[in-house]
Amino acid sequence: MALFRAYADPYKEVEQPFQQLMSWALPKKLSSDSIIKRAAGAEGVTGYLKALLPSQAPQLIGFQYKRRTYAPMVIENIGEPLNSPVASNGYYTELLVPMTIATLTALDRDDIQRIAAPGTDVGPAA
Repeated sequence: MALFRAYADPYKEVEQPFQQLMSWALPKKLSSDSIIKRAAGAEGVTGYLKALLPSQAPQLIGFQYKRRTYAPMVIENIGEPLNSPVASNGYYTELLVPMTIATLTALDRDDIQRIAAPGTDVGPAA
């Protein structure tokens, strides 16, 4: 979960950071074509892969939590609690955002030691 709280300006302190987080969580682009249409015009293996996986993946992110840096990651799922308090201008004054974050690769013992090492900001090996 991520907590956004406004002390002076709900738009700058809650709304803008939340919109940025949402943009990282969503695919960069969804396909406007159907799978059937793409497969019919596909050429070779590449064409069929594009037909089956037509959208572009979301933004890769990294984050630091309790002196540990995790990267590369993607936000798999994100929510917007609609019952959060708002200011008179309609912007949230506080927003507790539930989300699911996942690695793009499996982690091994070396990755965990590197993540947990004091003074390092290195995520999983590339």
